[in-house]
Amino acid sequence: MMPQVPYWSARLPPAPPPTTAPLPARTDVVIIGGGIVGVAAAHRLAGRGLAVLLLEKQAIAGEQSGRNWGFVRQQGRAPAELPLMVAANRLWCRMSAELGVDIEWVQGGNLALAEGEAAAARYREWAAVGQQFGLGTRILTAAQVAEALPGVRTRATLGLLTPSDGHANPLKATLAIAGAAAAAGARVVTDCAATAITTAGGRVIGVETERGPVHCQTVVCAAGRWSRRLLGTAGVDLPQNTVRETVLATEPVPGLTTVAVWGPDLAFRQMPSGALVISGEAADMAITPQSLQHLRLFFPTFWHNRRSFHLQLGRAALAGLDPRARRDWRPGEPEPNPRVVATLTDRFAQWFPQRPRPQVAQAWAGVIDGTPDLLPVVQALDAPRGLIVATGLSGHGFALGPILGEVVADLATAGSTPFDLRPLRLSRFAKGDYERAKSIL
Repeated sequence: MMPQVPYWSARLPPAPPPTTAPLPARTDVVIIGGGIVGVAAAHRLAGRGLAVLLLEKQAIAGEQSGRNWGFVRQQGRAPAELPLMVAANRLWCRMSAELGVDIEWVQGGNLALAEGEAAAARYREWAAVGQQFGLGTRILTAAQVAEALPGVRTRATLGLLTPSDGHANPLKATLAIAGAAAAAGARVVTDCAATAITTAGGRVIGVETERGPVHCQTVVCAAGRWSRRLLGTAGVDLPQNTVRETVLATEPVPGLTTVAVWGPDLAFRQMPSGALVISGEAADMAITPQSLQHLRLFFPTFWHNRRSFHLQLGRAALAGLDPRARRDWRPGEPEPNPRVVATLTDRFAQWFPQRPRPQVAQAWAGVIDGTPDLLPVVQALDAPRGLIVATGLSGHGFALGPILGEVVADLATAGSTPFDLRPLRLSRFAKGDYERAKSIL
């Protein structure tokens, strides 16, 4: 289910209607997952003349693609994914015109605030990376930060501004791409879970679903946090962990900024309606059997970013042991953390003491899946052949989604892509050929 968020639920593009019609016995490509990566891949593949079936167990954008902050940033990315993000940014800039839908794209830039010399040093170092890629990234002094955010009161020692970054409405964008995919000929089926990827002779031959089997030559796994479970049915081991992020939206407030702001323990952007999207508090991480299974792989990145997580034990952890939970593809609506909501509103009021305290219109939560180095897995696997993986987006999936749709289409039709995907291959974890996360945001 997607959260019923008043500030962005009005004037949404129509979602593909639910259907109980039988699934096709055979198709060219099955895409598992109706988030932004899945619908973007369906759009591009259908545009190249392939018969495409997209399966989503709930609603389009029903999980993280409809719950995220809406940031579309190149700033702070690890060098391995930055070329993809630069290309994605170009797609975002023209998406409203190409889809004929106002996705509320605002190219106001991304402003990251550093407190303390250690953070400032990392930001200065990344500014050179941004310049190398032609992003126009520059360092702002504390006085310039105050000019960019009138009335702000923080302990920031400097800011890092990338003016070509932007933000958009997650639900509108994902639904608009899904509509374009359907118009191009893709069959988009909601409320139907794929439960297994079937293989024979070293290659995929189709998928099992709640409505029966579908045969195909290519399967695209873009299933977000469900990817580990699905890939396991094909004998593929994906190291994956999840965290719960609480986000809130406010009632509209007088104009503050068009910049998306990322500061210590607080991030926000202002939509064209005037509503603020606020998050940035440490995410909730449950200690579960799944999280412990790959502890050796995840621990270095976790320890480096330990201030960004609240560890949880008890029922949240024990749920991973419940066999019924392992069979349930629809776990229900994740609950926002009320403590986080209160903390975020307090923190925003502290940052802007001269403004009225923002009134919360809605709070919700999303579940973000991540890999040990916080980089995605994007690869056409050698075994089983015919299986393309585009998952583990680690909180970057909304921004990267449009370009990953093109990459998946390239892999499915040509077997290659212009981008260097070697740092994103799945085997890096088994071989130990990866490093601690290098992104700074």
